[in-house]
Amino acid sequence: MRAHRQDTVLVVEDEALIRLAVRHYLEKGGFRVLEAANREEALSCIDEREVDLLLTDVVLSGDDGSQLAREITARQPNVRVLFMSAHPPEALRSMHRVDADSPTLQKPFTEVELIRRVRDLLI
Repeated sequence: MRAHRQDTVLVVEDEALIRLAVRHYLEKGGFRVLEAANREEALSCIDEREVDLLLTDVVLSGDDGSQLAREITARQPNVRVLFMSAHPPEALRSMHRVDADSPTLQKPFTEVELIRRVRDLLI
């Protein structure tokens, strides 16, 4: 991970308790965290500040995390994306919810798994 600044992670998760836990884990890991419960909040966050990594649930209430990721990367091309889902990555790919090369993290995950995946993507 880059040592010269604190990386910012935007967490998009519609379940408040999961969002709170993920925020806690990431802040303990030394990241600056922005959070959003839905697409509108996420787009508002990225309009206000630069984000290094988007961590989004694939299935959001009434929305699609993959489409949200495309919108955010169109606005901030350098942002990295990590998808999280309760569905196995293979199922997400076969349902065409994520691309074959999209980084995914299956729920439930541990604090250590989350921090490792985020750091790996930000190197």
